[in-house]
Amino acid sequence: MTRPNSRKKHIPITTKAISKIKFLEVDGMELACQLTILDSFLYNRVSPIECIYKAWCQKEEWMASNIKNSLRVHRQITNWLARVILLEKDTIRRIALIEHIINIANRCNLLHNFNTTKAILDCLSLKQIQSLEQTWQVKHFGVRMRYVLSFLGKELILQDHEEKLEFDASDMIQEIEMFQHTYSISPIPEIQAFIDHCLHEHGHQKDFDRLAVTLQEDVNDENLYIFMLGNPRLSS
Repeated sequence: MTRPNSRKKHIPITTKAISKIKFLEVDGMELACQLTILDSFLYNRVSPIECIYKAWCQKEEWMASNIKNSLRVHRQITNWLARVILLEKDTIRRIALIEHIINIANRCNLLHNFNTTKAILDCLSLKQIQSLEQTWQVKHFGVRMRYVLSFLGKELILQDHEEKLEFDASDMIQEIEMFQHTYSISPIPEIQAFIDHCLHEHGHQKDFDRLAVTLQEDVNDENLYIFMLGNPRLSS
């Protein structure tokens, strides 16, 4: 697969400290490409032996370590993006963040990276994100993303219910191996470092409920009112 070209030129970040890079500064396609490299690397490391006897459910870290790493990064991506939204107190800027995140999901979808696409959908489906009613109502977000980097969790969920589905582990192994391939995308060290920093610093759900509660969105907010006046479709 060749790397699609992005029409929007992203802001150069090579001269900035990783911790100072702003999420909106990184082009959506570029971020989707770099997340795909990370996810593909983890997915390709999964070996057949890890897929049997529900080894990923065992407490020992060495058992099914590659599956566990892939699932952990999946959760970290979900939590990181949710934290980006919850830490923004300004409704209009929060709308811009959600639009950017949806764009990244669409780009991942175009890359057939359904693993990261699902992680982003999980972020937008979190109760703390869904509770931001004013944010969703103002923009009238219509997230239409069709459900090839397969979502690894799907295979594991199926095996967890094998007694009902008569699921054969060999079928799961065959499907995972079918999607293990290398994308022809070049890593950008600065963006990879940015992603790594964000996943380690923000890839947890600590204080999510508190952050959501503090975002008491005021419908009479002056900036929000002006924004809606400038968009008749939104103020109707």
